[in-house]
Amino acid sequence: MKIHARRTSLLLIFFIIFICSGTAGELQSPRVKVENFTVYDINGKRHLFYDLFRGLPKDGVVILNFTSIHCRPCRKEIPELVSIARTAGNRVGLICIYLEHGVQVSENASSLGVADRAYVDLFGNIKRKFDIKRVPLTFIIGRDYTIQSRIDGYSAENIKKIEHLVSLQ
Repeated sequence: MKIHARRTSLLLIFFIIFICSGTAGELQSPRVKVENFTVYDINGKRHLFYDLFRGLPKDGVVILNFTSIHCRPCRKEIPELVSIARTAGNRVGLICIYLEHGVQVSENASSLGVADRAYVDLFGNIKRKFDIKRVPLTFIIGRDYTIQSRIDGYSAENIKKIEHLVSLQ
């Protein structure tokens, strides 16, 4: 009985060490590949998500930002994301998906300088696919369509995190 208890204790200790070592964290959170989906630009033209990655090099990433015209933090965040993408050159793409549609989206996107990278979620399918509860919400997605990071909300700390993640690519 004592041998069985010691063996169980040793296994438990090894399991705890394994979890704390970082290896377990990598195993628990593998990169998830985003399935292709339909998105519409602010002029109503249909696109496939994967097609928006054209022109990115193999080590490129896309900053996928979910936003809303009614979100004040979003209006602060988008110009900073534009700056990050511009600084990184052709290695980083920026896609802004508005959760609403209409003339107001076009006006908002134009005023923020993202009219050429603004898309709308006409039917709410994308919102459900990414489980969006609130905005802003940003994903860093690799050229292989895998989610590399999810950043919830806007803050100076989150902008620095995005800059760091983009610079690692």
